[in-house]
Amino acid sequence: MVQILATSLHEIIKGRSLTMSGAETMMDEILQGQYQPEQIGALLTAFHFRAPKASEIAGFAKALRRHTIPLVVPPSIHPS
Repeated sequence: MVQILATSLHEIIKGRSLTMSGAETMMDEILQGQYQPEQIGALLTAFHFRAPKASEIAGFAKALRRHTIPLVVPPSIHPS
């Protein structure tokens, strides 16, 4: 798991884009708690210097959607 992050950071720093599946895997691992806060900070810092590409954002979004929890709103609260 750390190897995926290290390889991805290396690619980002070199100005290369992650694949959609690579970004998705990385976000899955982040959401599963497999990285330390310092490692996530390094990723965010790298993206500060090179904005995320569309494929990376799409991969991150796909993973985020998979980890969402449905919210059931009772009819008494739901606006008509």
